[in-house]
Amino acid sequence: MIKRILIFSFCILFSLCPQMFAADEEVRVLPILDKRTVELGDQIQLSIRIVGTQSNLLRPRLPEIDGFDTFFQGRSNQFTFVNNRSESTTTFSYVLVPKQAGSFTLPPIEVEVDDRVFRTDPIALRVTGTQTSQNSGAPASPPSAVSPAGSSPAAASLPQRASSNSAGTTSPAVPAVSKNVSRATVPLNADQDIFMRVFADKQEAYVNEQILLTYSIFTRYSTRAEQFEKDPNLSGFWVEEIPIEKNYQPEKITLGGLQYLKADVRRLAVFPTTTGVLEMDPGVYRATIRKENRSSSIFDDFFDDSFFGGSIFARRETKLLGAEPVKIVVRPLPEQDKPADFSGMVGQFQMSASIDKRSVKQNEPVRMTLFIEGQGNMEMVARPGIPEMKDMKVYDTDSSNQFVKDRQGVRGRKIFEISFIPTDAGDLEIPPLEFNYFDPREGQYRVLKTQAYQIKVSPAPYSQLPDLSGGAQGDDLRKTLKLERKDIHFIEENFDPARGNGKTGIFIQGIFWVNVFLTAFSVFFLGRRLVDERLNRDVAFKRSLFARQALQKGLRGLKKLAHAKSPGEQRKFFDLAAKILNQYFADKFNLSAQGMTIDEIASRLTEKGFEPERLEKIKAFYLLCDEVRFTSGKVPEVRMGEFVKLTEAVTGFLEKR
Repeated sequence: MIKRILIFSFCILFSLCPQMFAADEEVRVLPILDKRTVELGDQIQLSIRIVGTQSNLLRPRLPEIDGFDTFFQGRSNQFTFVNNRSESTTTFSYVLVPKQAGSFTLPPIEVEVDDRVFRTDPIALRVTGTQTSQNSGAPASPPSAVSPAGSSPAAASLPQRASSNSAGTTSPAVPAVSKNVSRATVPLNADQDIFMRVFADKQEAYVNEQILLTYSIFTRYSTRAEQFEKDPNLSGFWVEEIPIEKNYQPEKITLGGLQYLKADVRRLAVFPTTTGVLEMDPGVYRATIRKENRSSSIFDDFFDDSFFGGSIFARRETKLLGAEPVKIVVRPLPEQDKPADFSGMVGQFQMSASIDKRSVKQNEPVRMTLFIEGQGNMEMVARPGIPEMKDMKVYDTDSSNQFVKDRQGVRGRKIFEISFIPTDAGDLEIPPLEFNYFDPREGQYRVLKTQAYQIKVSPAPYSQLPDLSGGAQGDDLRKTLKLERKDIHFIEENFDPARGNGKTGIFIQGIFWVNVFLTAFSVFFLGRRLVDERLNRDVAFKRSLFARQALQKGLRGLKKLAHAKSPGEQRKFFDLAAKILNQYFADKFNLSAQGMTIDEIASRLTEKGFEPERLEKIKAFYLLCDEVRFTSGKVPEVRMGEFVKLTEAVTGFLEKR
């Protein structure tokens, strides 16, 4: 019986195998558009769907389309198994952005699948509307992706930095200031496809009034934000950095009929410290872009979708983005109704206070907790002055800060703890404390006051000490005093540790050497701290200083693989060789390892006077590394030891410069 069951199961499995594991041999290429008639300012979503193949497909290159800009959005893969049949589907997504009204034709799109070329049919497209209807500023779908340094170029995000305040709480995401977008225009003299704008939330302000600055990049490319090539010049301002939210997402907007992705790369809260017309130089920001290339190569498909953002041969271009200077008219604070003890604070504030007790004994402290909270330059908030009180002593015991920095600016609270110690008994009063500030919204000075606190102080036991200055009581007290013992030993001024003997001498010598050791230990760590502070102030110097150290560590592992025979070990050699040399150049030249190109490396080496013959060997070395890493063919027969020597020669040359 069991034998029959096994034979029957085998027959069923044998009959199903061809259907379960055979892929559909019919390949279909389907162009899919969400619309064929579109208005100016809108866009068309195009998908090239390839059904019936499991091979690694190259991304189809769209032909030039008159009247449209094209942008690649990414790819997706889907595998289905229905009714004992498997089917694989690969979809490439594009965005078509119209530039002018009229009738157009989408030419046939060629797709290469398993050495066969498939062509789609021409598709008629129609664009309606006029050029003046484009400037609405309404959001639209993104034409490109913006990614932070070190992340995937396909990830639609810019620098992701934690938005947390000094108290450790996280600020919620706040919608972008819409007036910044409405005021955004495409600069006339800038690159129309990528530019930077600096927005100020106000053009006029009082001295020490908070102004919010937002640095925004508008791009139509796949863009990676890097860093400031030239830092902004903000002399005349107190500056507070506002972190970008961790979950921040760029905005999709339309300007002048063109689709842009707007991403904030820096936010600042600035407080003018002087009056007049102040001009802020926004500096120069560095970004790298990846342009759409009509040519194809065996690396395109991998680099377009690589999680690591492609290799150094990705077609990237560095862009230095400037912006128009920002001018702020700073007005002086009015003299009318200005308090005599004005604190200098400008903003909106509140104050409250509480005490821990209202009934104490003499010399027992009363602790007051004072809260000052609001929006403004909270770092400059000082404790209000306390009137002089002859029957109380005042001590500051503690203070703490709780600040929040987000799109709304700098706000938070300062907490002061004050101890009042009554020196006399009776009914005493803690007078009101005053805090004054200028409210720029109302254009008036404000004075905040705490309430007066009544304190009942009872006498402390034994608080009245006898009078020792003279009189009958003093004479009686002195009569009760008598000498009990004389136990004072005079200190020898000329003590010689060498005279110590036995355990005393050993103990003294031990203390001496312990002091020597602790002194040397302190000097060592002080020097180490000074060196660390120097390196942290100059990141470029720090990277260059430790570049060779990291390289030497990698070369030790590379030399172990230099005589490898198996293809797997040889591939590991080339993968490691490219990584350590690429990281060395990035550290030495203070560049991003992901955005660096071979042309940029060659340019830097040429500036240093590197020999052209060796430079060509470096280029050939990188090409060979990518050929071995990203292809499945046979590993070429090369002498890997020569590449180790070449790497050592290049790094030795740079270390001498």
